[in-house]
Amino acid sequence: MSKFNHIAKYVGAGFACLVFIQGCTHGSKRELPPAAAVKEPLPEPLEIRLKGTVGVTDKLSHCYESITTTFSNNEIRHKRVESAVFKSQSTVSALTPKGNLQITLMVHDKDGKIDLRDLAFPEVGEVLDLELTSSGQVLKAGAYPKNSIFFLDPIPMPPTAVKKNQSWKSIQTWVSQAGGLTLTAKLSAKWTRDFDCGLESCVLVEIKGTVGVPKPRKNQAQFDHVISGRYLFAPKSGRLVWSEFESKENLSSGVARAEVVSRMRSHLLEPTGYHIPSREAPVCPF
Repeated sequence: MSKFNHIAKYVGAGFACLVFIQGCTHGSKRELPPAAAVKEPLPEPLEIRLKGTVGVTDKLSHCYESITTTFSNNEIRHKRVESAVFKSQSTVSALTPKGNLQITLMVHDKDGKIDLRDLAFPEVGEVLDLELTSSGQVLKAGAYPKNSIFFLDPIPMPPTAVKKNQSWKSIQTWVSQAGGLTLTAKLSAKWTRDFDCGLESCVLVEIKGTVGVPKPRKNQAQFDHVISGRYLFAPKSGRLVWSEFESKENLSSGVARAEVVSRMRSHLLEPTGYHIPSREAPVCPF
């Protein structure tokens, strides 16, 4: 079962990286309250795009948890819980003529033993230089290769302007650090409603999808992986306000099985003035 744990850990961690600008929940998902009247009705169709001002820093709080359970003949043999709470700050260092954002990302106040690089974050004391398009595509991530998890889009954003309840799809592929597995995530996202985030109106985007590996050969372990989540995005300023994602994986071979539930949640600390209802849209820690 150690092989299962090794693979499952990095598959889950790799996809939890959705949102360094990002986040997840576990178990019964709490419903957001009825939409309050927004101060500024959002136009339709709407462009959901990253924006930034040179020198401005966004600070977020993040919490991550992964629970790995191994079974034999459907009996629990081992259970491991790993977690981390940390803060990040991303500063726009430049805007290119094409409108791309050049960002420096750093982490501080970490509590937990998880290697944050497995979540596509730098470790404490490191600086990660990023370049992203306004639609969230990662063009540069330090010296990391383009097939690494660092090049996953931070959040699934629509390629064009969308209307409420209009869906868009995202397909992303990367190679896991453990074992060199090629993983493909297929996501469907939808702007479901508006939300009053304090300083401005936000869109609530809900996401669901699967992560797949190359078709296993005979006698290889079977793999199933589903992901779900949602995020609040402020389109006027082009920043993430809050997000949560949950990843559920199952690996099985004969009577042996491993189940991994990973979750991550993030919320904006600075700039101040943005808010979410903390009881219904919970913040860190879990």
